[in-house]
Amino acid sequence: FILAYTLTQGVFVLWTGRSSGTTPNTHYLAQYCLLLLPASALLLGQSKSALIKALLALCTITLLLLLLQTHSRPAWLAAMICGLVYACLTPEHRWKIMLLLVAIAGALWLADVGSFASKSMELIQTVHKEERVTIWRDAWAMQTQSTPLEWLVGHGLNSFKNDFLAFSQYHHQGIDFNSPHNYLIELVYLSGVLGFSIVAFMILFLYYNLGRLYLRNTRSEMIKLLIISLTGNLLLCSIIVPFYTSYNLLILGIIGGITLSLERNAQKK
Repeated sequence: FILAYTLTQGVFVLWTGRSSGTTPNTHYLAQYCLLLLPASALLLGQSKSALIKALLALCTITLLLLLLQTHSRPAWLAAMICGLVYACLTPEHRWKIMLLLVAIAGALWLADVGSFASKSMELIQTVHKEERVTIWRDAWAMQTQSTPLEWLVGHGLNSFKNDFLAFSQYHHQGIDFNSPHNYLIELVYLSGVLGFSIVAFMILFLYYNLGRLYLRNTRSEMIKLLIISLTGNLLLCSIIVPFYTSYNLLILGIIGGITLSLERNAQKK
């Protein structure tokens, strides 16, 4: 499946020149590449077949190149943080992994593959003018107008888009947003402090169970993959798509379901 998806997207990008591949937005392709990269690398390390290893090596390189050509800087940042998380979860090879990450980032920077260096420098130099920073500022200004009850339980799941029109600096330019591209602000506005606390507890509980499984299963590569996938998806999705969308909830559901299954099986032993 990884090979089929990677080849489909790679051929589609080369054939049509669309940086988003078969997806409607480059960030969506970046999300799938971000999720499949660690899975491909994990299988590459565990496979015994030379043919499968070669195919997975091709997939890993292609997925990295596809991720770079999306120019999705949130995905690039999430990928680097995922690499650091993997290094922390692998103490026996921590420094080797970190050196490898630095070497890869350095090579991409020097060669400016996928405009990695130029896009990164552009972000550093103009971060205070970034669209997301402006949206966050406007969305928080809107949130401060809430009543005590709205602070507690929120304004409702479909309230943000229409309410934001009066506060958005982009509305007069004909650009409207269906979320603030920030899960903290979004959840507090839609569901209040109460709803945000429930979601935060759920995610922390998921990390807690993954941490227990990681320690119990002698640092299992599968558990590492789940932790990395959860972290990468949260980092990326939290600033590109609404919380209550399939792009976020399906991944949380899949990782949560696998975690519960592994936890139940561990209790039976």
